[in-house]
Amino acid sequence: VLKDVVEARQEQFALVKANTEQLQDQASAFSVQSIPVLFAISNKSVIDRVEGLLTQAQLNQWLDSLLIQQRFVQAYALEDTDPQAALK
Repeated sequence: VLKDVVEARQEQFALVKANTEQLQDQASAFSVQSIPVLFAISNKSVIDRVEGLLTQAQLNQWLDSLLIQQRFVQAYALEDTDPQAALK
């Protein structure tokens, strides 16, 4: 379901799957406690995470919230240099 949801969004997101048994150090660094867990990463930082199974509707809602958050980040970055673009 996750793969289908991400593919339907035409490259707005990249899906990366990691095997926590083979990447135990990385799983520990990300504080993975249960599987599945999804991380949203932007500019090399984790901006959100969800644990457990999600329905297709829940996945879409989560991804929509990430896009909204990204738009706010972009607006804040423009606020000082281009206030009109930030408002748009």
